[in-house]
Amino acid sequence: MKPRVDSLTGLRGIAALYVMSFHYNYFFVALLHVTPVRFIRMGNLGVDLFFILSGFVLAHVHLNDFINDHKISLANKIKVFIQLRLARIYPLHLITFLAAVILYMAKNVSGANIHNHESYTAIAALANILLVHSWGGFSTLTWNGPSWSISIEWFLYLLFPFLALALGKINKWYACAVAIFSLLSAMCILKFIYHRSDMSASYDYGLIRGTGEFICGICLNIISRKHLAQSFSHSLATTASTFTLLCALIFSNAYVAVFAMAYLIFSLSYQEGYVAKLLSHRICVYLGTISYSLYLWHVLVLNFLFSPMVHGFIKNATSWPAIFLWIISVPLVLLIAHLSYKYFELPARLILRNKIHPKKLYDQVPIS
Repeated sequence: MKPRVDSLTGLRGIAALYVMSFHYNYFFVALLHVTPVRFIRMGNLGVDLFFILSGFVLAHVHLNDFINDHKISLANKIKVFIQLRLARIYPLHLITFLAAVILYMAKNVSGANIHNHESYTAIAALANILLVHSWGGFSTLTWNGPSWSISIEWFLYLLFPFLALALGKINKWYACAVAIFSLLSAMCILKFIYHRSDMSASYDYGLIRGTGEFICGICLNIISRKHLAQSFSHSLATTASTFTLLCALIFSNAYVAVFAMAYLIFSLSYQEGYVAKLLSHRICVYLGTISYSLYLWHVLVLNFLFSPMVHGFIKNATSWPAIFLWIISVPLVLLIAHLSYKYFELPARLILRNKIHPKKLYDQVPIS
């Protein structure tokens, strides 16, 4: 497998847009009172792709750091790894959390109706600052809603060194079994114990959802290193998994969709075929590059554009001012994500990385 996997970066960008369309559709439905589009209604599964891809990518970049002897103590490896991951996610999480606080205060001052005050408590704010707001203890999304998955990611980062040590040297067949078992376990626990039939767990049972998919991603990377699939066309596998995924999303089958996502990530890692070529296009790759900013900013932007503060000046949702807001909302989110990545996310990450370890103990690839 090549060190730079542009097709996976592009896939992450498409997934971010898919999640955005899921939230966008909710605003659209709330204003116009129309039936949700079934394919878009499954957009929350873009987060499942993030979790699987996160496990795959971290194994791709860091697995060897934990299973090979670099004459560096395990404690130091873990310390630097955790610091690097925190530098990756925390600055943007913090700035978008502060933006959510400002938006909440502005709504209060303007007299706008706030539907769920439990989402905006001081305890919830502290949990957000500590990145533990999806580890249990809350009955709703808090502050910047999409950040629930970042809280799960932080938990998974803390878990990764131990998973790497436990799984790093297993053979391809054990890795395949663990990948399937981890997904099935998460699905069964959510369905039969917590009665979630569509993988919709987030602030409540998101740890179960994310952990199973993250372990699956790690195992998929281990399998790709062992060249399990040399005997058949990765291009054909990519096409088949893409078709299966699209059908599962159209017909609202979350379980098939998640398995298809996992196999799509595995087959795309070889960067063969038309699907991989399409996702490796510079537009898709750039969407993947700014996907973290896109993911954390889009709900805040939509909340502002379609909040009572703004919509109070618009008589109805089908008026020309309202239509104008719909038209500009998507490019506005993309512009903010671009500016956020270029002038805040990337500079902050590089500054913190250099402070953590100027000589870069670990090499990074663009998909990390």
